[in-house]
Amino acid sequence: MSNRCRLFIDEVGNGGLKVNSANPNERYLSLSGIVTRVDLYDSRFNPRLLELKRRIFGAGGDRVVFHRREIVRREGPFSILKDLEVGTAFDSGLLRLFRELPYLATTTTIDKSQHIALYGEWTKDPYDYCLQSLIERYILWMNRHSYVGDVVIESRDKKSDKRVKKAFRDLYDNGTLHIRPRVMQACLTSGEIKFAIKQDNCPAMQVVDLLAHPSFRAMKLERLGETQPDDFGSKVVDILERWKYARHPKTHNKDGWGKKWLPK
Repeated sequence: MSNRCRLFIDEVGNGGLKVNSANPNERYLSLSGIVTRVDLYDSRFNPRLLELKRRIFGAGGDRVVFHRREIVRREGPFSILKDLEVGTAFDSGLLRLFRELPYLATTTTIDKSQHIALYGEWTKDPYDYCLQSLIERYILWMNRHSYVGDVVIESRDKKSDKRVKKAFRDLYDNGTLHIRPRVMQACLTSGEIKFAIKQDNCPAMQVVDLLAHPSFRAMKLERLGETQPDDFGSKVVDILERWKYARHPKTHNKDGWGKKWLPK
């Protein structure tokens, strides 16, 4: 059995400190990550995703890049999903993949309004804070299972990527309050974070793109005490809740493990 893993990360919302409580894209930032073993990624994850693409989109399906916004809007190659039969087959195929693909999921969400109110001038960069939270959980999981791995994150822009690269390097070199540097360095195979863009057609980045928004929305509505809608996104979250969110190794509690709300 391989002991090499990979964490793939995507974001929802805005990472800056600017906050407009009326605009959820500014008030909240959410980072979601999925972890998969490299051997299972090659033997099961990639082939299963390709099979769905070819079944729905035909011979050119390999080149179709799953992107949530285009899928929801039925734009570009996803315009064929306007056909009820095709759309239903695609949705059911996606849900089956989300259930059966080999991965664990974690979502960290920060309410920047509360974050700024709590910490004031000592406020930590929201993106760095969420990233640290995800990496800590990844390291703790790998350390328990004697795994090693690396990290791939969605590229944003040159300035932002430079900051994320530095933040990751700082975690690798210095550890955190909860994880010593030697543990961080023993689990991570590199002190350099890797970047991917959607056009790379990376299967895991496409899956985490599709999971990130439903997971964030469900966490936010739960926090606000609001009812979850009866839609496709809630079906996705039901799968995450039942089988895919990371859990405490003894209590199996998902809060603080597969789902982390910041500030504490």
